[in-house]
Amino acid sequence: MSERSPSHRRDGSILTPVALGTSAAVRVVAEGVTESLADQHKRVTPPGYDGKERILIFADSRQDAAHQARFISYAGRYDRMRRNVVRLLEKEPNGLHIADLVQKLMALGAEGHDNPRVDKAAKLAYLPEGVQRKARAWEEAPLLDDLAVRASFRATMLNLGLVGVSYEKLEELVVAEGVALAARLGITTSQLVYVSRCLLDEMRVRGLLSRPMLAYLRRENR
Repeated sequence: MSERSPSHRRDGSILTPVALGTSAAVRVVAEGVTESLADQHKRVTPPGYDGKERILIFADSRQDAAHQARFISYAGRYDRMRRNVVRLLEKEPNGLHIADLVQKLMALGAEGHDNPRVDKAAKLAYLPEGVQRKARAWEEAPLLDDLAVRASFRATMLNLGLVGVSYEKLEELVVAEGVALAARLGITTSQLVYVSRCLLDEMRVRGLLSRPMLAYLRRENR
């Protein structure tokens, strides 16, 4: 993966309607309030401040409150993942292999104490492999959902232009093995690399990645 590469694919119509539902509106307001609180606390730190912003949201029914809470929690998890991915890629000009990215996301979550699969008192260096595996799965699920399962969603990292996906050794493979195919198609090997990337992008957004976690994500989104 690499930072700030535009997405090469858009699904559906060029022009699509934009609608803001109640849950999304509450989320936008909540994010704005928490960001404003964070800015204020950078200038003036109140006594007992623990570095976390909290707001209280009221709803007129328990059912609506449960729905809002679930939506905000869900959206917050994805926003957190996107921020952490960009943060990690900013330090890696050559990008990261997806397995390395997931490992670093797990480490960030353990160090920041915001991965629910890791006890807040635990130290990363001493985490058992079983705990690390669960923590990596919790980090990987929203990442793969963003890249493959719901790739046409307007707010994914790719569609926001925050990151890009590259395919390891694709150019080397085409140059070494694709000369005859390029000749039959009447194109250069450079053009074949581009066509191959487009094909792989299409496969990726249809969930055809070699990642076991995708089987669970597909099942949950049916």
